[in-house]
Amino acid sequence: MISQSQNKKFCIEPIIPTDNEVYKWALINHRFQKVKIQERIDQNQIVYLFEGRTLRSLSRQNQPDYNDKIFYNLEQIMKLEWKGEQGTNNKKFGKWKAFWNQRRLQNVEGYYENGSKIGLWNELFKNYFSQAKVFETGQYQNNYRVGKWKYIYKKAEIGGGKYSNEMHNMKIGQWIELDDEFRNQKQVIYNGEYNCGNKVGSWDICFRQDEINKFTIIGGGQYDEKGNGLKNGLWIDLDEEFNCIKQVIMTGNYENGKKTGRWNIKYRLEINQSFSKIGGGQYNQEGIKIGRWIDLDEGFYFEKQVTYNGEYQNGIKVPDYNDKIFYNLEQIMKLEWKGEQGTNNKKFGKWKAFWNQRRLQNVEGYYENGSKIGLWNELFKNYFSQAKVFETGQYQNNYRVGKWKYIYKKAEIGGGKYSNEMHNMKIGQWIELDDEFRNQKQVIYNGEYNCGNKVGSWDICFRQDEINKFTIIGGGQYDEKGNGLKNGLWIDLDEEFNCIKQVIMTGNYENGKKTGRWNIKYRLEINQSFSKIGGGQYNQEGIKIGRWIDLDEGFYFEKQVTYNGEYQNGIKVGSWVINFRKDQNDEFKQIGGGEYNQEGIKIGQWVDLDNRFNIEKQVIYKGNYQNGVKVGPWVINFRKDQKVEFKQIILKWYQNWKMD
Repeated sequence: MISQSQNKKFCIEPIIPTDNEVYKWALINHRFQKVKIQERIDQNQIVYLFEGRTLRSLSRQNQPDYNDKIFYNLEQIMKLEWKGEQGTNNKKFGKWKAFWNQRRLQNVEGYYENGSKIGLWNELFKNYFSQAKVFETGQYQNNYRVGKWKYIYKKAEIGGGKYSNEMHNMKIGQWIELDDEFRNQKQVIYNGEYNCGNKVGSWDICFRQDEINKFTIIGGGQYDEKGNGLKNGLWIDLDEEFNCIKQVIMTGNYENGKKTGRWNIKYRLEINQSFSKIGGGQYNQEGIKIGRWIDLDEGFYFEKQVTYNGEYQNGIKVPDYNDKIFYNLEQIMKLEWKGEQGTNNKKFGKWKAFWNQRRLQNVEGYYENGSKIGLWNELFKNYFSQAKVFETGQYQNNYRVGKWKYIYKKAEIGGGKYSNEMHNMKIGQWIELDDEFRNQKQVIYNGEYNCGNKVGSWDICFRQDEINKFTIIGGGQYDEKGNGLKNGLWIDLDEEFNCIKQVIMTGNYENGKKTGRWNIKYRLEINQSFSKIGGGQYNQEGIKIGRWIDLDEGFYFEKQVTYNGEYQNGIKVGSWVINFRKDQNDEFKQIGGGEYNQEGIKIGQWVDLDNRFNIEKQVIYKGNYQNGVKVGPWVINFRKDQKVEFKQIILKWYQNWKMD
């Protein structure tokens, strides 16, 4: 007879998604995006591919519990594996341990007996990744969770509850649950009761900005007492993408789990502010949107406050729903179009624009049977008090055709042609305005469209004000194939380029991706040359690698701050130095800095700059980080200028907050 130990195999546990959709963390706007991955079977391997490149290859051999582990995000596909032993019939036994990026995750482990989990297990939260290092710990009995389970985040217990000892994986009694997308910037929990696995009674939704603060109630409502898990009555829900930089809630009523009646959308910028209404509309008894609605853009956050104002019929947007988009808060508060509607709410006749309840002279146009026709004078999409720009041209059956012009301060400053055959398709030579064109950011783009795509040479031009002419400040080549991809040498403008932040980047593109060396350059005045002040290397995938000098996000002439350090695959690692200079004639000198670990998280001693640091307000913070969290004493220092030493003005103490 062959013993189990003789027959045992050492293997890597395969962790396979049930479908081809996972979440990808978008660092730029701090949100998850659903993306599709491909699984390719190659002999005994399963190969995971994303956007044509291989993420990971796993053995197909011995997969008895296919659904035991599910990849929830791309980081898990690339970095997570469990290792242990298998015996007869490929059943797991003994201790299994978790590894992240080939490194052992301390104490993340548990035991199998005859293929079933038993005893104490420390597992990963389902959305575990570099921004959500959360663990779950508790007991298994014959592969089912039983008794008390806890959520552990940054070494502190922040939630949990009990599972039934009789019914399989059934939650009972009081629970504090974590949001499915709980992470550093989305610390949201749900507090309430389970009865036989269903939520009942009152549930609170709580949020905190960071570990220093306590959780506070921000939403919630009632579940049906019958135990069917349906919401009823008044609720305050959080937006699916609610986080520190998108604090959006919805308030309204549920009937048997369906939204009904009026629902309002509210927003606040800071945790200490009240929520203000910025959108909303009506639901029918079936929970379907009807009538007039103001929706928020999917990517809405403090730097992209965009809303959509239009009509729903039985949950479907009527044809002209996208006709008006609120691009900024001023538009939400001040812009209104007035006119008549006929049968089926279709617009007809002349419609006029009003700003702050006053008529905007000649900003108007005609509808016929719900479609725009003839000459229209419209507002530039980012129109506000600092960007009074208009667009004028012809509509045909709701589509732009022929010549269109941009008008700014009564002068034509750009425009081009739309096709008469293809819907809203730009053709030929165009002068376009930057999406954020305004008094202090008079930037235009000059080049050619072919079938709606940019092709050939495009110039980027800038002027200080209306007195001066536009001069070329950047540009490069688009692919002649018409796919709209940048290629070759380019001079790009910083996203926040304006009169007080004249920053450009120079380097090469390959098929729309930055590659090789890129330099960051700056000038103070329009009559000066640009001087190199930063830059670094991109790999073939357009990801930062090696040594870089980055500019502070709020860099401008009174806040000339740079960051000098190392990137590994787009992640800051090792020692980073923060440098500052008073003006462009001075040398940069170190004013702060510290260490990042391999995951890009701050550790050890740091000197941080205040968010509003500038020449007039030179405030720095000295203290320690533990896994990205400020701990212990932090000293706040201030000086008036570089000629004097920093002086301590406040001592602040940080400690990990722990739930009772």
